[in-house]
Amino acid sequence: MVEKNVIGKVLVLLLLFVVVSCAGSGKVAGNVYIAGNEPFTWVALEAADGTVYKISATKELEQRLRSLQGKKVEVEYTKMTDVLEGKAIAVTVVKEVNK
Repeated sequence: MVEKNVIGKVLVLLLLFVVVSCAGSGKVAGNVYIAGNEPFTWVALEAADGTVYKISATKELEQRLRSLQGKKVEVEYTKMTDVLEGKAIAVTVVKEVNK
């Protein structure tokens, strides 16, 4: 009886962990641009609905996004948070979208 209770609690915790870790991840497409003023610029993405996303990424991905300024891309992200500039996303994958 006690073993069933423990197994049930473990399963609930595991399910909760999966739900929480998946929340906030996803994909978004839009146009890449550089925002801010030198020397404090950052990479941003503006979606078709007008939502602006501040991009957080590795140096390599950020350089790639900077080279794609003005182009349409689709990004995959693992985390989204609210910031002064709108929303910030932690980007893990960048794909250039052909118009």
